[in-house]
Amino acid sequence: MWRSWFLTSQQIVRASQAYLGAPWLDWIEYTSAHGVLRVGRARVTVTGVGKRPVRLLVVELGRSVAAVAGCPFAAYRCTRLRFDARDVGVTPVLGCVPVSLVLHVLCVERDWVDWVERHGLEDMPVAVPTTREEFRRA
Repeated sequence: MWRSWFLTSQQIVRASQAYLGAPWLDWIEYTSAHGVLRVGRARVTVTGVGKRPVRLLVVELGRSVAAVAGCPFAAYRCTRLRFDARDVGVTPVLGCVPVSLVLHVLCVERDWVDWVERHGLEDMPVAVPTTREEFRRA
């Protein structure tokens, strides 16, 4: 009985550039077209109607990276994520994911220790210009 409930449960994926004055962009885990588990941060939802309705998410592709030494989340088997990026430019690689392939909405915490070491306590992420060097360090 619980299994059928689990398989039919729904989650809300948020991809808003302005929610109460700040972006709200959820991270998701999904299955790629090749059957590989992937992660990404939702940026835009797309709904199209043609011969069949289509629901897609445009995501910034992510990947797992090694945990930072001493990270308290590592003790709980949490995974450190980083955006996939091309060799040139400062933006993450984008992908398109059918909503039907989304498995979970992930709870992702920003690495504030790393952020404060690089920028101090008073700078917020939206106030720091995106440069190639900043993107590679994040």
